[in-house]
Amino acid sequence: MGIPLILIWLTADFGSVGGGILSSWLIGRGMRATKARLLSMLIFAITICSVVFAANASGLWVAVLAISVAVGAHQAWTANIWSLVMDYTPKHMMSTVFGFGGMCAAIGGMFMTQIVGAVLTATNNNYNVLFTMIPAMYFIALIWLYFMAPRKVPTLSE
Repeated sequence: MGIPLILIWLTADFGSVGGGILSSWLIGRGMRATKARLLSMLIFAITICSVVFAANASGLWVAVLAISVAVGAHQAWTANIWSLVMDYTPKHMMSTVFGFGGMCAAIGGMFMTQIVGAVLTATNNNYNVLFTMIPAMYFIALIWLYFMAPRKVPTLSE
């Protein structure tokens, strides 16, 4: 599994950088930062759908390609969501917000392992279900972000 894992992790590295490049390019073209980040996240959510092909891959390298593209897009998504949080959060609250976000992510990860186990048990280890549910979560999160995110970035005086 050495070379396939190396390729997957390298794709994640490039995705982290690429996510920032795309949103920065859109901002440089005159798009508002919030809109640029949400549009970038939509593009990456669509790209994450490649993971659906991993479950029925005809060979190792097809699965590696599908997972690599999804992992790279996930990291690009992550880069933009962190930037989006920084856009909204006043500087004096930054460490509190990021600490709370990390705590929520850890708790979510604990529940996610239980959910994955339950889904695999209920479906007799059918990964198609998981690889279909995973991309859907990005679209649900994006819709939530779009409707729940503040329209005005707070200033220090607020």
